[in-house]
Amino acid sequence: MQTVQILRNGQITLPAKIRRLLSLKHGDYLEPEIKNKFIVLKPKKLIDSDQAWFWTKEWQKGEKRG
Repeated sequence: MQTVQILRNGQITLPAKIRRLLSLKHGDYLEPEIKNKFIVLKPKKLIDSDQAWFWTKEWQKGEKRG
């Protein structure tokens, strides 16, 4: 496992191998959590509020049928 350094303003660089394995791209978001004294970063997708209707369970059911 690689080691990363915390830079100015708390910035870190995720190793390229990790970014590739998780298909993370420039501009993607991560949600930080603390679990048992560990930092866990989860990929997070953001949806514009005016597009949220498209991602409702009901709408996606219809999309799958179509």
